[in-house]
Amino acid sequence: METIRKIYEQQKYMYDNHTHSVEDRIVSVSQPFVRPIVRGKAGKPVEFGMK
Repeated sequence: METIRKIYEQQKYMYDNHTHSVEDRIVSVSQPFVRPIVRGKAGKPVEFGMK
């Protein structure tokens, strides 16, 4: 339940502040420790992995 609450807070912050990024943003409910990693590779500029 804590993960859902944090996701809601992050989404509300982004909406209220008209931004698309938040520090330590949760991108997966089932795996809250996974973060997007910008790699800059052709075809796959962003991958997802552990923090």
